[in-house]
Amino acid sequence: MIGLGVELAALVVVTAFVIIAAELRLKPEYVQDSVKLVRVGAAIHGLSLGLFIGFVLLPLRAIAAAAADTQGLTDFERTALAFSFAPCLILFILLRRGALSRFALIGRPLRAYRRASLRQQIAASQDTLARLTALDKAGEPAPLFSVPERQGTPL
Repeated sequence: MIGLGVELAALVVVTAFVIIAAELRLKPEYVQDSVKLVRVGAAIHGLSLGLFIGFVLLPLRAIAAAAADTQGLTDFERTALAFSFAPCLILFILLRRGALSRFALIGRPLRAYRRASLRQQIAASQDTLARLTALDKAGEPAPLFSVPERQGTPL
């Protein structure tokens, strides 16, 4: 199987990536709470993703790769191996939906990081929308694949 060093390396790399990305991406105007709280939230988010990738996905992939030769397995073992991704997928969806933000100790920093991240995404979307609107007003030809504008109020 995979050694503990590889799993720990994945944990450290993912955590460091999330922290660095948050530091580069989240400007002070996106931060409603303390900057330190957002950094702690980014570290917790990166740690949870790193734990998931390093200690769930990598071993699961190693098991699937080792079991690629399924000639010695029963039908039940093959089925169990085929559906072993389902709990992993559910866990990933729960992490992405913010299940950890409901815990007492780590919830506040995670919510602060999520708020700052959402504000950054909204600002980036508004910039993109402004550029596209300026192109339309300048008389540029419509792109090959365009989405028609909605009539009425947004949802």
